[in-house]
Amino acid sequence: MLTGMAMVLALVLATLVLPLFNQISGKHFGLFAFFDGAFLPWLFVVVLITGLVSGSYPAFFLSAFQPVHVLKGRTGASGRGSVLRRLLVVLQFGLTALLLFSTSVVYKQLQYIQNKDMGFQGERVLSLRVRGEMKNNLQAARTEWLKHPGIIQVAMGSHQPVETGDHRGGLSWPGKDPAFRPGMYFYSVDENYLETLGMRLVQGRGFLADHLGDKDHVLINEAAARFMNLSDPVGQPFSYWGRKSGRIIGVVKDFHFESVKKKVEPMVLTLSSSANYLFLKVRPEGLPATLAHVQSVWERFCPGTPMDARYLDVALQGLYRSEYKMGMLFKIFTGLAIFLSSMGLLGLASFIAQRRTKEIGIRKVL
Repeated sequence: MLTGMAMVLALVLATLVLPLFNQISGKHFGLFAFFDGAFLPWLFVVVLITGLVSGSYPAFFLSAFQPVHVLKGRTGASGRGSVLRRLLVVLQFGLTALLLFSTSVVYKQLQYIQNKDMGFQGERVLSLRVRGEMKNNLQAARTEWLKHPGIIQVAMGSHQPVETGDHRGGLSWPGKDPAFRPGMYFYSVDENYLETLGMRLVQGRGFLADHLGDKDHVLINEAAARFMNLSDPVGQPFSYWGRKSGRIIGVVKDFHFESVKKKVEPMVLTLSSSANYLFLKVRPEGLPATLAHVQSVWERFCPGTPMDARYLDVALQGLYRSEYKMGMLFKIFTGLAIFLSSMGLLGLASFIAQRRTKEIGIRKVL
């Protein structure tokens, strides 16, 4: 009967808490979706087994009493029962300690993600998806945006630095085995991409707007240099998909365009004047006026198309949405475990105090 009432109470609590759980976990569970022909029998089986198991101990415990001892008032708890109670409480606190440890690990992992150098700076960089008429007005809009003192730099690129990019093959470089046919990720960027996003060069130089030959040249990241086994890649020939052979003019420090759970893959950057994204690096001072100017320029060159803009660091957080949800769920369930363990400890302490009421009274008198 107690287990059945607990089941009803659990269903009521689950109904109340389920919307919050769905919001935190990003799931769409419905409580009554579980009440089908297969779930209900199992629910009653669990209630029946739980009731029998939890009720068997007090049943056997009470049936073990000798009537003579009961009439004489000698019904004290046996040492075996005391040990069992303590073992259950220790087990409960052990599981709570395990949850606390797991929560601390998840928290430290999240702190590591937040503080790790990703190889680029997404703070105060506004990312705008290029749509509609803006595709034909990129340079004109860039010129207008740069007239505002709150905008430091404007760059263009095919991908945000939190995306994998295009995977291309047909690669060729000195020393490559002709039978080896690898692929690499590619970004198409303009000459301002590295500076705007705070990416660093470790060798060579970046793209130059007035250098026509750069359209055939490429930049690579450190992972690509290691992948190609080139100790000094700058100046080495490089081509892809049968295009005119250019050269590697610089090496970019590795940046995480995927989750930090994955190793940085080889990346190639090519120079292009077309773009899928615009990146505006803005000053923190006078931000509302700056954003209003960004919106007005967009509406002038791309009327009728809403501006899709967000900060790059917000897009970066999207890579770790599942980790943040896991951390929040761990915190909630650890809090519940601590609460339940404390209730168990309180019950044990109350039971011991009640059984030792006479002893405590005598000690007070003495």
